[in-house]
Amino acid sequence: MLKLFIVTFLSFVLFQLAQAASVNIISPQPNDVLKAGETVEIKWKLAKDATVDKVMIALASGPAQALLIDEVIEQGVEAKNGTYKWKIPENIKPNPK
Repeated sequence: MLKLFIVTFLSFVLFQLAQAASVNIISPQPNDVLKAGETVEIKWKLAKDATVDKVMIALASGPAQALLIDEVIEQGVEAKNGTYKWKIPENIKPNPK
């Protein structure tokens, strides 16, 4: 049986960019249901005036104003790429929501 987990709020965080409000996270969207073992494409669009070169992609939880990083997925991702493919681990813990 495949484990399911729910991406709540912006559980995928493009950390440096999100804090600077210079990115629009396109996917996954809040409350998307994703399956352990599948590959998800994380997509974002940079603001025209964005000056960040690299981003950290992480799973986070909590309210938008006080997100807590639960797990770093990747560091040093080229911000200009606008996309990152992540294979969700089979042993990932489901979101309790």
